[in-house]
Amino acid sequence: MSEEYTYPLNAFDVPYGDRVCTIRGYAKYEINSGLAEFFKVSIKDWKFKKQGKKSNPETDDRMTEQDIQSLQDAVLAELNENYELCEYLASDDANGF
Repeated sequence: MSEEYTYPLNAFDVPYGDRVCTIRGYAKYEINSGLAEFFKVSIKDWKFKKQGKKSNPETDDRMTEQDIQSLQDAVLAELNENYELCEYLASDDANGF
């Protein structure tokens, strides 16, 4: 079994539908074949970026449990598609990150 590592997500922007969501939390990853592979995201806080004058802050940030799961999936995909990050986290340079 491989070792798990934690990657902090602070002000991490991810496209979600037609908006961009800024999240705080962390992601778990492990090293496989010389690359980091993210497998779990925990979101502690989120906020959608303002979409113009018609934004309503009271309703814009409401999300169901299914919405949060979809957002976690979007973050996982975004992280795993970032080849440079995955390569860096697997390198000796990231030791102790």
